[in-house]
Amino acid sequence: MPEFMLQILRRFRGWWICALAFVSAVALYLFLFNYPSASGKMVIWFAIFVGLVLLIRKSFTVVDKRIKQVSFVFALLFSLFTIIGDALHRTLSLSEYCYSFSAILKCCFFVTGFAILYYTLLLLLLDLVMKLDFSNRVKEFACFTDNHRSFLLVWAVIFLCWIPYFLVYYPGLFSYDSVLQIKQATGEWPITAHHPLIHTGIIAACMKFGEIFGSLEVGTATYSILQMLAMSAIFAFVIRYLTKIRVRYVIRLLILLYFALFPINALYSITMWKDVLFGGITLALFILLFETLRSPETLFASKRHLIILSVFIVLFCLFRNNALYALVLFTPVIFIVCRKYWRSLAAVSLACIVVVGAFNITAFSILKIPQGSIVESLSVPLQQLARTVRDHPYELTEQEKTAINEILPIDQVGAAYSARLSDPVKNLFNKEAFSANKGKYISLWAKLFVKHPKTYVESFLCNNYGYWYPDVDFITSANGFTGDLEVPFQPRSLLPIQPQSIEKYNRELLPVIPVFSMLYSIGFMVWILIISVGIFILKRQKRLIVPFVLLGTLWLTNLASPVFAEYRYMFGIVISAPVALALALGTPRREPDAEGKPL
Repeated sequence: MPEFMLQILRRFRGWWICALAFVSAVALYLFLFNYPSASGKMVIWFAIFVGLVLLIRKSFTVVDKRIKQVSFVFALLFSLFTIIGDALHRTLSLSEYCYSFSAILKCCFFVTGFAILYYTLLLLLLDLVMKLDFSNRVKEFACFTDNHRSFLLVWAVIFLCWIPYFLVYYPGLFSYDSVLQIKQATGEWPITAHHPLIHTGIIAACMKFGEIFGSLEVGTATYSILQMLAMSAIFAFVIRYLTKIRVRYVIRLLILLYFALFPINALYSITMWKDVLFGGITLALFILLFETLRSPETLFASKRHLIILSVFIVLFCLFRNNALYALVLFTPVIFIVCRKYWRSLAAVSLACIVVVGAFNITAFSILKIPQGSIVESLSVPLQQLARTVRDHPYELTEQEKTAINEILPIDQVGAAYSARLSDPVKNLFNKEAFSANKGKYISLWAKLFVKHPKTYVESFLCNNYGYWYPDVDFITSANGFTGDLEVPFQPRSLLPIQPQSIEKYNRELLPVIPVFSMLYSIGFMVWILIISVGIFILKRQKRLIVPFVLLGTLWLTNLASPVFAEYRYMFGIVISAPVALALALGTPRREPDAEGKPL
């Protein structure tokens, strides 16, 4: 910036602070109180204004240009998430911000106001983070160190903290999908590709064990215990790794408390969902990739490490179909960043392709499992077509109506359309007609996109805003709904406490308490990941951002999921967020050399 402009800013600094605070306070006031009458609430606006003046004044003391740049980009992004997400959550539409020029100005005003707030907060937060030392400098507790005994102790602590949940919900939690998999695992229903074969196989093994005792209840309890052991072991591994890289013990203790005491982690550990183990695998793979990028010279030459990495990549691909797409998007990035070690990467990639391919081909051929339905990958375009039929019925030509009616009953799809859930529309889809002439219907979809781009964008955002907007209410754990499927046993509590007490505590009390409520928010956890990336950028550790790319590509695949905010789909990303922040805080800063390049 030219010197004369800097002099002007310094001379009128107080006025600038008041002006920025005024704009932000007005925007926040109008946004939060939805244009209330002035009487009785101006004191709230004045309190917001004074608070912002003090914060902005403090932020003017930050001089680091890199912190300012990162804060500006993230503040603008978070502001857009907030304004657009709020509109979608309230109205399931963007009309209030784009139907006229004045509406666009209103949107820009709100975005500016929130951007000022977020920029100020991020500036102060990131400046504080860069000044403090979060690495461990004190003597470790004997029971909380990087050794096998500490690992086993942490593992046991987490597992024991989950035992009461297991006893209250004995033999475990389940939903419609869970009962469906039990029936497939026991041979009552044919196995399909809708659920991962490896997960159905694990359930089948547990049910076989239960049959020894003549009870599927015992088999379900066995599955719950094994999953509890697996998830608590992964969490203990993460704590041990944080100890290894010398993250301050207070941060590790907070992560341990989150793993052991946060109700969702305990409830998920006893829930028969593929997403639970997949979440643990995602977290473990994230740590393995982080360690690989942290010490590439050593670990790319270690056969043991590459084998372990390959095993988790294989499991990552086998437990969810969208994981394979995420990995395909991620692979070019790691090959570019780690091109020096391309031979090791190629070996790992080839091994994983062979194992995953061999497993799927063998399993599908031996068990004669039909391929999964194509409708599962068409949530986004089907929702867009349905919204177009609902919102523009008189703008469709007879030819377009006829074509749509061949795959979706045009007299039903508009009424069936639900902006946040694609299942009602998917249930009407004629997959045979679509498969017979895919090109025709893809062309129809593209043609209608050109005619109604706003409708398409709104449909897409309504179906995924819960994955990036924090203030969303949704069901986080299994509710026992099994539809028309008969459950072979009834869950029962082995303790005086009943499940209703825990459900009230988990769904009604904690989610409304400040700070704790953030742990239930998918969007907030995504924001934490974004901030963690910013910290790595500021610490000049850009190579360590590569593992975040995998979480990012996995997040992208969830944007095309059938539900606007499904916690279990994002479980692996959610539990990785606090760990990622701990890694960002505990990683030392790389100082630049004389030429300004990181050493």
